[in-house]
Amino acid sequence: MIRPSAGRYLPRIMFLTGLGLLYIPILTLVIYSFVDFNTGEVPRLSAYRDLLRHSDLIDALFTSIYIGAISATISTILGGVAAFAFERGQTWVKGLFDSLSLAPMVLPEVVFGLGLLIWFVFLRISLGHVSLILAHVTFSASYVAVTVRGRVRSLDQAIDDAARDLGASPGQLLTKVQIPLLAPALIAGWMMAFTLSFDDFLISFFTSGPDTVTLPMALYSVIRFGVSPEIFAMATVIFAVSFCSALLVTKLTGGKSFAH
Repeated sequence: MIRPSAGRYLPRIMFLTGLGLLYIPILTLVIYSFVDFNTGEVPRLSAYRDLLRHSDLIDALFTSIYIGAISATISTILGGVAAFAFERGQTWVKGLFDSLSLAPMVLPEVVFGLGLLIWFVFLRISLGHVSLILAHVTFSASYVAVTVRGRVRSLDQAIDDAARDLGASPGQLLTKVQIPLLAPALIAGWMMAFTLSFDDFLISFFTSGPDTVTLPMALYSVIRFGVSPEIFAMATVIFAVSFCSALLVTKLTGGKSFAH
């Protein structure tokens, strides 16, 4: 039986343990990118210089940025429109939206990626940049839709009614009232979609062609032959960008990216 004093600290201990299991491996990568334990070099900036000369990783980095930016933009448009349309629709439409938007989130990635591969082969879509963008849009749009839907639900219908009473046309209502109010959620959704696309490996593995290599795939190919210092440097850069993006998304959404 747990004593009352021990039970009071148990949630904190479990929370700190979870943080340690999550962040200690990441911090280890960061430390190894700056410290050479063999020579004692601190900071080991040579790892970052070697990274800049690693053409395969740099090319894969720009490919991931290109794929991520395009897929995030398309996902934001599709997800934003879907969230607004379904949230303002009837009750049964909202239920359909929940089912369709949550399916890509809970479906195992290996099944999702294999299904997309079969679909692309059936449609005779060549595997490459186009197939990869379409695949990333397929699952990223759902995250955008769920994010934007929370913002749409919080909007006051009276604002739209007041704009119409003042003579606003449908176009003016959209561009001057609704989009500005939804802008934080749209930006957060775009960044989330970009991050999901940038970090994805399994679905990209199934839907990319031999000439399209994203950064996660390039990292996997390199580490099979050993972990070099530039891998630590690249992992540190990715972590820094992802962490800053997560902070910005949290700030834009008030910590409620998936608010209902």
